[in-house]
Formats: sequence, C-alpha cells, structure tokens
Amino acid sequence: MSLPEFKALASVLLGHKIQWMNILCEIALPSIDFRKDETSVVLFQAMYQAGPPTKGSDMREGHHVLNDVKFCRRLAGELHEAAGRIKMNWESSQALANFIFVATRALTLSSDKNEHRAFLGFLREARLIAFGWLKSIYAKAKSITDNDFRQELFGKIAEVALICIATFDVEEHHLRPLLSRPEDASILVQCSISCQECLTADDLRPQGTLLSLMVLRWKRVCSRARAYLSGIFTAAEGGGDALDDAVHQCWSNYSNGNQWKSLQSPMKHWLETTTAPIHGDSLNVMFNLLTAELLVNGLPLSRLPTQYEDHRLYRQLFGRAVLDVMPTDVPGMQFGLKAEVSGYTVSMGLSDSHGLLVCATLCDSKVTYQIVPADCFAGLLPSSFVDEYTHWAL
Repeated sequence: MSLPEFKALASVLLGHKIQWMNILCEIALPSIDFRKDETSVVLFQAMYQAGPPTKGSDMREGHHVLNDVKFCRRLAGELHEAAGRIKMNWESSQALANFIFVATRALTLSSDKNEHRAFLGFLREARLIAFGWLKSIYAKAKSITDNDFRQELFGKIAEVALICIATFDVEEHHLRPLLSRPEDASILVQCSISCQECLTADDLRPQGTLLSLMVLRWKRVCSRARAYLSGIFTAAEGGGDALDDAVHQCWSNYSNGNQWKSLQSPMKHWLETTTAPIHGDSLNVMFNLLTAELLVNGLPLSRLPTQYEDHRLYRQLFGRAVLDVMPTDVPGMQFGLKAEVSGYTVSMGLSDSHGLLVCATLCDSKVTYQIVPADCFAGLLPSSFVDEYTHWAL
C-alpha cells in the first residue's frame, strides 16, 4: 500500500461525526482501493462502531447523518455510479462487496421509506451484476481443462456467490418482499448452491477472515429466510417454480414432477419432491434450505469416478475436463451431466462388455443419439475410421 493511499484510508476514520461523509467522498472520488481487504476492515469499523450517544435520540452521533434524506439520496446515487464503473469487470468483485456492505448498513440505520427504496434499488442492481458475473465465471470454468486453474475459478465462483447473497442480508421486513419475487428467490437458491458446491471445508470454518464473515452472513440469510421460503416453495399453485428454476439451472436434466413438500420436524429445513418420469422411474430430489445441499436419490452433486475419466472415449469426447454429474433415470446409464453440452443433455454409463456408454438428447426434443462402441467396427472399417472418429446412432 502506498503512503498516499494509507493516508487516505486513515482519513476515513477522522472525526466520528463525519465518517459517513468521508465514505461518501471516497465512493464518489476514490483515492482508496475498494478491491482490498484493508478497505473493507476500515469501512466496517466506521459503519459499525457505536460512538458517543446523541441527546434525545437513539441514533448515535456518528450515524445521525443517515437521518438526512438528501445525504442518503446522494449516497445511493453515488453507489449506483460506482457499481456502473465496475460492472463489466468481475475482478473488481471485492469493490462491489464493499458497496453492498455500505448500502445494507445504511438501509439498517436510515428511517425514511424513500431512503429504503433507494438503497434496495441499488442492492437489486448489485445483485444482477454479481449474478451476471457468476454465470460468466461458471461458463469459463466449464471450458477449462487445467484442474488447478479450474479450482481457482471455483474459489472465485464461491466469492462472487457470497457477494450476491450479501444483497439479501437485510432485515426480515425488507427480505420477505424480495423473496416474494420468483426471480430473486431463484437467484438466492442458485447462489447458495454455488457456495455449497465450491466452498471448501476450511472455508466453512470460522477463521477471522473477510471470507469467513461473508460465509457467516450467508448462513444468517438462509436462517432468516428458511421459514418464509419453505412456505413459498411448498405452496399449492406454482409456489415451487422458483426452486424448480434454480434446480434446473444447476442440473439441466431436471424435470419437475410433484409439488415440493417439507419434511416433518425436526427436519423442516429439508424440502422433497420427485422428478417427472421421463425414461422410467422418477428420481427423489431433496433440498436443504439452511445449507443448500441438493441430493438426488440421496447422493450429492459430484464428479465422475476415475474409471470414467480415464477411459479413452471420455478423453476423446471431453479431453481432460472435469464434469459435474448427477444420478440419472436414463435406462442403462448411471450418471447425467449437470450442465448441457452444446445444447444436449448427456448421460453416461459403464459396461463390462462395451466400456463407456454415452447417450445425448437434444434439449427441448426427444431426438436421442447413442454412442456406438468403436470395437463394433474392428475389422470392418479402416483403423483410422475406428480410432479417430466417434460413431453415433439414432
């Protein structure tokens, strides 16, 4: 950190009555780097320290300025401008997180309903920016064959998902109207599933880091939203549409069947349904509203076993890519890819006699192709046609 930046960062805390004004000035004309953890620490100190009391008011002196409608309107406007400057660059995710922290704290401390609408409007904009980043990074991760770089992207996915969830970290009377919109409820579920998939065991342990704080806030949001989401998702008419959409986005082969139902106490945080029987038997699907665990026939999302990834045909079709899979109900197949591949849903199985079996179904269609094992053509076609081409049958 340079000396001028250090001085600018230290000046944010000068004068307990003007700390919020200092924050506004830095958002409007930044001389500090909002992408750094040190900036987050200073902002948290300024926004959350109590400071001296105000006579005749329950608002502390340091936060009394948030009762000023003009100040709050200017703060919300500058937050919009600042988010607009970074919305095309997901490497500035930490800066967006800091803007979200400022908005959620100001929303809590302000009292005017117009101010609330302004900050909630910014949080919605920030939510869409972060969610757009999340989808972009996911698409990039799916095309990466280097496992180390892929794991690095998964870490970024978890971080951006937590940032998106931070836009829901508001009081319950603000949260319920947000979750009543199916698109926002779906975003919360999708981001929570991303966190559950991409966070490591170490990430989930309290460590005193900014990431640990965001994980704890995610758990707080899930706990606060659990009862309300359970009521929405288990409603008789279309209540589960948002959850169905979120699961489908995470698992392209998912086809909603029965209505979602909550399990009996003390397992009320688990919701359960069965898929529509496409190829035979239905699959049992369970979702945990507190941890975002998604189970299919009791099994979580996972990668393929080693014997699949080491197979010659797998390398020929997918290279060294690591694919996320779910159990499938396609006859003769054990796993279905979680994501679409070039517009197809793909299922795979392993046979003792024919090796790797692959079935690809065109999305929104019943057109299905099945792989023809190369050994079926041994001695019948030139070796180049057998070894260098993949053969499919309708």
